[in-house]
Amino acid sequence: MAKHIHWIRYAVVLITAILVLWIVQSREKQFESQEVPVFDFNPETVTSIHIWKGTDSLALLREDTLWVFQEPDTGVVDQQMVQDFLKMLSEMSHGSYIASNPEYYAEYHLDETSATHLTLKADNDIVGEILVGRSDVSPVKDNIRYPHDPHVYQVDLKLTRHLRPQAAFWRE
Repeated sequence: MAKHIHWIRYAVVLITAILVLWIVQSREKQFESQEVPVFDFNPETVTSIHIWKGTDSLALLREDTLWVFQEPDTGVVDQQMVQDFLKMLSEMSHGSYIASNPEYYAEYHLDETSATHLTLKADNDIVGEILVGRSDVSPVKDNIRYPHDPHVYQVDLKLTRHLRPQAAFWRE
């Protein structure tokens, strides 16, 4: 009879440990950051890309199957660079927001004057629009925000390397 009681104690301890482990894991899941796509678009449908920062501005327009400069109107666009850029944007995601107070936009380089603006259009419809600012915390990440969303997000990508409003960057 004494051996039977020892097995019951071990079973109760084991069941209690499993129950505690399950409770801890379920509580941790509510605090996990979930990755959300920055944009929800098909790269093939984009017909216009507009990038600007301060007084520098660049607009690319897709005519049939080729990308051309709309502003400034000089040179030949590197087609592969544009395709890679759009593919990268369509696969990019962000986690939970890191700030939501507009007073701190300047610290994240996301105020209207220091941010790089990106607008993607499919015909006349805007399919994506973000402001991008460099991160002071990480050399491999950037900060983003949507124009009508007060939240600031961080992306695991140095997007500012690809967002150049100078035509020379996009030429063949």
